[in-house]
Amino acid sequence: MSLLKSKYKNILDKKYVYRVINANQQLGIDTKYLNTLNFPMQLEADNNMVAEDLDVYGRNIIVQAVAFKAFKKMQNAAALEANLDIQILSAFRTIEYQQGLILNKLKKGDKLKDILSILAPPGFSEHHTGRALDLTTTKLKTLTSDFDKTDEFAWLVKNANNYSFHLSFPKNNQYGMIYEPWHWCFKM
Repeated sequence: MSLLKSKYKNILDKKYVYRVINANQQLGIDTKYLNTLNFPMQLEADNNMVAEDLDVYGRNIIVQAVAFKAFKKMQNAAALEANLDIQILSAFRTIEYQQGLILNKLKKGDKLKDILSILAPPGFSEHHTGRALDLTTTKLKTLTSDFDKTDEFAWLVKNANNYSFHLSFPKNNQYGMIYEPWHWCFKM
């Protein structure tokens, strides 16, 4: 536990912390780097998860039940109020899945520093919580900053907070992550 700053002492499951450390070390990410992060370690959701719907690629959406219920209300409101089609592209990710995303980019020759500006290290992604959703429209079906040019994004900016969803990584965010207009997290 002494390997990480005291800000992680609130995570009572020491096995989880060491699992996060191990996953990162396997990628060449040391605890010194993890200690510099401006965003918190995220606990992996382990209960109250549902898989009742499909994402734009036809995969099961796994998400916390409360977040999915709020998303469905928000999605229906956007459709009814403005004839908009907000879709889920990505939801829950395990630590190992996040590790695999980074590993795939490393194998393609991407530099770790560049990867970590677009992907949180394993254990630090809001996707681990089961409350973060990457959103898109059926017109785009991909993660792109062009999402912010859509009517769906404009509607989310005005209305998502009413459903307890918040844009996690706006332009010039405090976390040093790239602008992600698609990444919205349900905050309880």
